[in-house]
Amino acid sequence: MKKEKVAVFVATLYCSKLIPPALVKSMAGTYGSLVALPLCYYAIKAGQYSTWLYILILLAVFLIGKWCVPLAEVELGPMIDWGGKIMSSDQDQIVIDEVLGMLVTCMPLIWLPAPSMFDFILRLLIAFILFRLFDAIKLSPASLFDEWHCSSGVMLDDAMAGLYAGVVLTLLTQVFKLI
Repeated sequence: MKKEKVAVFVATLYCSKLIPPALVKSMAGTYGSLVALPLCYYAIKAGQYSTWLYILILLAVFLIGKWCVPLAEVELGPMIDWGGKIMSSDQDQIVIDEVLGMLVTCMPLIWLPAPSMFDFILRLLIAFILFRLFDAIKLSPASLFDEWHCSSGVMLDDAMAGLYAGVVLTLLTQVFKLI
């Protein structure tokens, strides 16, 4: 198998992103974020054993994204996104960046043990919602990274959205005791 095909397979999370949006076209990263949830679950469990293990998982996803994004962009070629815009970089189908963003969002859950499995799953779902919100609104510096048009920019804008979402998740669980 050619490395470009492998890069597309990884960058699109096993082609999960090639599925057209069911309801809302502007939320293109939703599938990638959903597919990332099982990885987040296992990474949190590993991180509760060793924070360094979680950091290694984050670093691995970042480096894998840095490798596969440029190859996948070329292999996919210019594509019309679901908003009708022609994209030749960071196409909607590339979602490895959503995995990184979800992992960054979920990192506080290593240190915030949930009283029950229901609470843990609820926190994961709220992490998902918060990440999708912050990924969509692109607060600075996420918006600046989004303008870089390189693999680092693709990965870092979602990492920043994850950072914002992780802070809000921590505030909701620890300060406001909502979840």
